[in-house]
Amino acid sequence: MRKIIPIVILMIALPARAEIYKCKDAKDVYIYQQTPCQAKEVSKIRKDSGVSEDDRVRAQNRINAVFEREKQRKIQARIAEEERIKQAEEEEARELERKKVEYLKRQAIASERNAAANEKNAEATKEINKTLNQPVHCVPDNMGGMRCY
Repeated sequence: MRKIIPIVILMIALPARAEIYKCKDAKDVYIYQQTPCQAKEVSKIRKDSGVSEDDRVRAQNRINAVFEREKQRKIQARIAEEERIKQAEEEEARELERKKVEYLKRQAIASERNAAANEKNAEATKEINKTLNQPVHCVPDNMGGMRCY
């Protein structure tokens, strides 16, 4: 697309009197424009003198239209990129929320298990205390030992 734009501009400007400048941008890429370059490297491509003012104005309007379409395309591309970024951020937020809910579910299950285990431990402790608080009765058995109840 970048290679086509300068060619289209040159083709549009051929029948009209117009000045087109070939300039290098900050990345050392040549660009074509209708205004003089601000950089040191400037090449004037064309200046016709035998063209009517109407033709020059029409050509200039066509060049302006090409630049405006390119500007609109860049704006639309930027808007699309911003929308893509926004959707990615929303998806990331949804994923984070899903993970948070999953974590809370796991935490609730673990709490329920701990509560059940604590309840069993409390019951076992009560049983042990009951056993320990009962008097122990021991009687001699037939083998010379003791039997305790």
